[in-house]
Amino acid sequence: LLSARERFDLLRATDAEARRLLELKQYDQVLDQIVAFEARIGGRTIEPWLNARLWVTQARAEQALGKFEAAETTLKRAWGVVADFPPYTAEYGEALRAHVQLYQAWNAAAPGRGHDALLREWQQRLMRHDQLSTGR
Repeated sequence: LLSARERFDLLRATDAEARRLLELKQYDQVLDQIVAFEARIGGRTIEPWLNARLWVTQARAEQALGKFEAAETTLKRAWGVVADFPPYTAEYGEALRAHVQLYQAWNAAAPGRGHDALLREWQQRLMRHDQLSTGR
């Protein structure tokens, strides 16, 4: 049984490693890391902002592998956390950008299935976020 501090340290280490692997385009390894982490902690949310960041990383790996439905589900999980964050936070903006990237890729892979409407919705949210963040 892990202590709260050990769970946090494990989450932080998993997040760092998953982001490193994502940069290296080792998408299967990203998912392996996150699945192992989730199994070890029993799917608990430990630190909402860090869990959300890890889920965005997971969704990006899923998207890169063409697992669009899984990526969408994972992003919904992350958005369920960050939607209540102040819009200027990095995690909020990162989740918005991940949604836009998902729907761009999904629409390109499967045009005419409604992903263009979702893309426009998330692009508008991102534009509002960017306007608030820059003050323009």
